[in-house]
Amino acid sequence: MNYEERRGAKRYGFKFPLQVSWPGRPESLTETAEVSSRAVYFFWPETLTVGTPLQFVFTIFPGLSESKSVRLKCEGHVLRTETVNGVQLGHFGIAASIDHYVFERLS
Repeated sequence: MNYEERRGAKRYGFKFPLQVSWPGRPESLTETAEVSSRAVYFFWPETLTVGTPLQFVFTIFPGLSESKSVRLKCEGHVLRTETVNGVQLGHFGIAASIDHYVFERLS
């Protein structure tokens, strides 16, 4: 397979709890598979249409950021979806942009 890498930001294989929602859909919980400064990748039990606007929140735990947990509230959209084989069989891999974000420090 001749695949050209198009990602412009370094990806990290961190697994953070991820709350995901989009218009007409209540918030649901999954976890990140990869995170970069521009996007997040996660597994979902159904496919999503490219361009779908998303809201998602993940929490960075102490030790990775600072002494207290930090919640990252994001808005973005679906960049691509793909069928996943292996560990998350029956799920889809979803890549979503991080278009806007706000950090919230937790006490």
